[in-house]
Amino acid sequence: MSSEPEERAPDHQRLLSRVMGLAVACPFSQDNPDRCQLCAARALPMVERIEWVHGLSPGELTLVVCRHETCLHALERLAKDEEAGGA
Repeated sequence: MSSEPEERAPDHQRLLSRVMGLAVACPFSQDNPDRCQLCAARALPMVERIEWVHGLSPGELTLVVCRHETCLHALERLAKDEEAGGA
């Protein structure tokens, strides 16, 4: 008997929690940018948003987090470049 699902459960919970937080607002701008992959999900009522996040597969959750991290790093670089150019 394999205990693999039990071993992966904490990672799945972390992904769910992370995506749930991202589904509330952009952590960079604290709003809901039109360009964001989660823009449409954030427009849903909270109950539907929660259901939507819980309906995502582990691979989809991972993809949302990876896309978020890519976007966040790009926004941080842009902000840093703008700050350096304006100084």
